[in-house]
Amino acid sequence: LDGVSKDGFKETLQKYDLSDCIGKSGEEVIAKIADRIAPSGSTNDEAIARAAIMIAFDRLYEKILDSGKDIVAIDSIDSETLSDTVVEFVSAYIFKKWVYEAGIALERNDLTESEAIKLENEMRFFIRDEVKNGFQKTDVSKLDLAQGEGRKIIEDIFELAYSTLEK
Repeated sequence: LDGVSKDGFKETLQKYDLSDCIGKSGEEVIAKIADRIAPSGSTNDEAIARAAIMIAFDRLYEKILDSGKDIVAIDSIDSETLSDTVVEFVSAYIFKKWVYEAGIALERNDLTESEAIKLENEMRFFIRDEVKNGFQKTDVSKLDLAQGEGRKIIEDIFELAYSTLEK
């Protein structure tokens, strides 16, 4: 997304060998970009990352459509929208990872079904708030989520969320 805001939509698609997306529907473009960023994987973590990417891009696309524009409007994405999209992705990633771990805790009988349901509702909002606070003073366009400070923020929030499953 940062590349789009700097270089433009068409140029970024060409740069990432996605020029076949030019002129396609927004849904097709989003799906192709998601495939490039997070291809269907074989591990749980890869599947979780892909689901989180799809959630974040769906929300971004909804925002664009709600403003009466089409996917090319991503050319003029502002820093607030970029930040919101990153927060959406990271929140979805951590939450889906937490849900996976909650499922394991349920299977081990470490958690009852009613506890899991109650916790799930609480954790969705808790994680989003923690992610917003974690990225509040950060320029997300310069943040690498795979390593360094970005990765540490994600790991810290996940560990905090995971602690709710420990007895």
